Amino acid sequence: MRINIVGAFIRNSPFGTEIAFKKGFDRIGGHQITAIDTSFPNQVWDYDADVTIVFKWVEGDYFKDLKRCKGLKVLYQPDDLRFPHIRRMMVDMLEYCNHAFTFDDDGAKLAISYGYSSASKLLLTADDELYRQIPNVEKDIDLCFVGSLTAGSSHDSRRKMVNVLRNAGLNVAAVSDLYDIEQVNMLYNRSKVVLNHATDV
Repeated sequence: MRINIVGAFIRNSPFGTEIAFKKGFDRIGGHQITAIDTSFPNQVWDYDADVTIVFKWVEGDYFKDLKRCKGLKVLYQPDDLRFPHIRRMMVDMLEYCNHAFTFDDDGAKLAISYGYSSASKLLLTADDELYRQIPNVEKDIDLCFVGSLTAGSSHDSRRKMVNVLRNAGLNVAAVSDLYDIEQVNMLYNRSKVVLNHATDV
C-alpha cells in the first residue's frame, strides 16, 4: 500500500506516536510510506496514496494538499475527545477526513456522534527503540507520570491524580516538560508503575 502519514515527525522527534507507527510500517515492510510534517515548509505528499492518516491536525496551507489526496482519509486523534478543544478539532477535520481512529472505545463512539462515517479504537504504541528495560535498576519509585502538568484546566485531573496518590503515602515522581529520552527511560525503569493519564475523567 501507499500511505501518507501526516504528523509532527520533525517537531516531535524523537517522541511522537506518528514516529512509532511509521517505524512499525517500516518493520512490516511492503508499504510505501510518505511522512509529512505540516509544521515545516516544502513537505512532499503522495496524492495517489491508498490512504492518508492524519495525526490530530494539519497546519497552514497544507489542507489544500490533504484535499488533493485521492485515497481514504483517516484522522487519528490520540487525545481525549471529551475535551472541548479536541472536540472542535475533530468536528473541523470532518471536512477533510470521514474516518477516525481513537485511542479508546469512548472516543470512537464520540467520533461517530460527531459525524464520522466510521471510527474504531487503535491503541497508542510505545517505541521500543526509545523505551527499553535497563538491567539491574532499583525500583525505588512507586509510581511515575511524565507528561504535561501545566496550570490549564485541561490538566486538572492529572494534578489531582498525583495529589491523591501522594496523599496516600506513595512515592510519586511527576515530571513535566522533560524531553531527554534517556532520563525518561531511566525514570520508567526506576518505577514500579508508569501512569498514562490521557483522559480527563
